[in-house]
Amino acid sequence: PAAVARACAMGKNQHSKDKIHITRTEWKEDFGGKKAKKGSGWAPLPFDCCALTLAPYETPMCTREGVIFDMLAIVPYVRKHKRNPVTGRAMATGDLIRLNMSKNADGKWHCPVTFKVFNNNSHVVAIATTGNVFSYEAVHELNIRAKSYVDLLTSEPFQRADIVTLLDPANEALVRLRDMNAFKHLQEDDEQKESSAAAAAAVAAAAPGGTGVVAPTPSSSSSRAPAAAAAAPGSVHAGSTARLVMKELKKRQEEGTSLSSSSAQRLLTSGAASAAAEASTAWHSEPDLEAFASLVPTPLVEDVLPGVKRTSAASAASLTSTVMGAAPTGALAGSRPATAAEMRQAKHDRLKRDKAKAYAQLQTSLGNLNLELFASSAPR
Repeated sequence: PAAVARACAMGKNQHSKDKIHITRTEWKEDFGGKKAKKGSGWAPLPFDCCALTLAPYETPMCTREGVIFDMLAIVPYVRKHKRNPVTGRAMATGDLIRLNMSKNADGKWHCPVTFKVFNNNSHVVAIATTGNVFSYEAVHELNIRAKSYVDLLTSEPFQRADIVTLLDPANEALVRLRDMNAFKHLQEDDEQKESSAAAAAAVAAAAPGGTGVVAPTPSSSSSRAPAAAAAAPGSVHAGSTARLVMKELKKRQEEGTSLSSSSAQRLLTSGAASAAAEASTAWHSEPDLEAFASLVPTPLVEDVLPGVKRTSAASAASLTSTVMGAAPTGALAGSRPATAAEMRQAKHDRLKRDKAKAYAQLQTSLGNLNLELFASSAPR
């Protein structure tokens, strides 16, 4: 009877989650409902990144629209171009607001009143008269609802219009303004790269035997990375490269010689390198890195662990995947490179086998202490 009761209890609610209607997920996935758009190309600027350099800022400044820049980047830009790099409208350095933002013990920007850490989904505002930055919850509860428009840190009075919104996911106008694909200075960079690529293609096509085909440069309008990747050698402006190619072409025409497509390609490469040097970017070229890597051979498993052979599983991959080439099996299968854990294991085994000792000196204010370390007995 007890078993029958348990069986009845198990089957009693087995259909409790059955519904007489179609859920939203079922309609979207199984019945042809509207699906989310993919590949929209929207690239929002992270909250802690400058809108000009796309790198994290340390001395933030903002405009009345709420776009944040780094002071070390925006002040020289505005003094030179007299405009806003995001919108392209005229702007002076006096239009910028110096922000006073607080960091917590972990080095993250946060509200000095609620101590909430700011992220890309936070609602962040600043007071234009003082430059202090708070979460909207603190300003709404302590200033707007209380009708007490004084700064929460300095007690300096301000007006309702002095509240500048820096980040608000629900504000569509601000969200569109923070879209990196709409930044004016990035659009101009893309246009300059396209014009330089077109000039290089024209030079290659005009050369005898040239095919006019130049390796395309990846477009940055679909996705933007914050600044460290944008400083790579491949992202240097190609204006100086095109000028170098045209200068060499003119020189060849004066000498009565022609410029081949391979020479034009070499000039493009050297021009990009010179442009990177002019930008004071300390990067090593890929051939240098490959040459350095070739000088340091990677040990195999059988080299660090004698008697142990572990293959790279290329034969199994070639058997199950049609895109993999055929690989030998059995004794002909090549051994894979040793991992860091296997190399540490081999070093530990050698010290334990040789019963090696280590010596260290501890320097103190009362004298030096010479210590003998039993490395062979220490656990790995």
